[in-house]
Amino acid sequence: MPYSPPPGLEPSAVMVRVLNPADPSLPAFLEACRSKTGDVAVVSQLASGRDRNDGSLTWGLTDAFKAGRLDIARCLLELGVKWHAGTMYYVDSVEAVKLLIEFGFCVNDPWPFGNVILPTVVARNDEAFVRYLLSQGANPNLGPPLCPQERHSYEIRPMQNSGAALDAAAAYSTPEMFALLVAHGADISNASPLHSAARAGFDAPPGSRIPMMEYLVGIGLDVNAVDDAVRSGEGVWGTPLFCTIKPGRVQEAKGLLEKGADPERRVSWVDMTVREYATRSKANEKVDLMRPY
Repeated sequence: MPYSPPPGLEPSAVMVRVLNPADPSLPAFLEACRSKTGDVAVVSQLASGRDRNDGSLTWGLTDAFKAGRLDIARCLLELGVKWHAGTMYYVDSVEAVKLLIEFGFCVNDPWPFGNVILPTVVARNDEAFVRYLLSQGANPNLGPPLCPQERHSYEIRPMQNSGAALDAAAAYSTPEMFALLVAHGADISNASPLHSAARAGFDAPPGSRIPMMEYLVGIGLDVNAVDDAVRSGEGVWGTPLFCTIKPGRVQEAKGLLEKGADPERRVSWVDMTVREYATRSKANEKVDLMRPY
């Protein structure tokens, strides 16, 4: 695929491949783009002699962003080089995204699978970056559809009623970040934030999401809600308590129980209550935790 996306698609939605990876001049060009001590003039000279349609210039631009060489990235952008989906994962600062915006990127442009930049930055817990994106018109209700039917990732467009940004804040960030998104129009009814906080990733330290869960319960979220409202009736995880019990996040489970979580609520996809699930898992710590409730 040449560096330009199919007609009508944004560069950030498409993954570009290098058409001639065996080109003997390619390694030197890419190394110059990502070198911490690389010379912009050298990169410009190397780029000017390259095929503009073989994808290598886009990969050079991506390497420049990855290395934090925004001066080299600017040089390539000024030569008309376009970014691609792979570039976006390395646009990891306000300065980097400002540079792309200068050359035509929009903060609501889609990535593959209907993703957009805002939820990714929220998950990094970078409040200054999030504030900048919101100031540029980032839509906090934009994100990937749950059950896309399109064949190709670049065909999947973001949906307008996504909870991705709020769910990312609940799972990885702070109550202040969550409140910031709501203040900019994020609709809580699109998301399942209490579930997201409860089932935070395995790299989250035990108990680390308790402040977020307490905040969410404090603003009125139902501690016994089922997440089927945003999951097309599938009820993927059931209640927040089940989200903590299944992966063994005992401290978070205790926090939910203290807030009124009901261990007798049935989880449809396993067809048992949370207490029954804990008992069958033969995890004594989980069973003992729920005895008083």
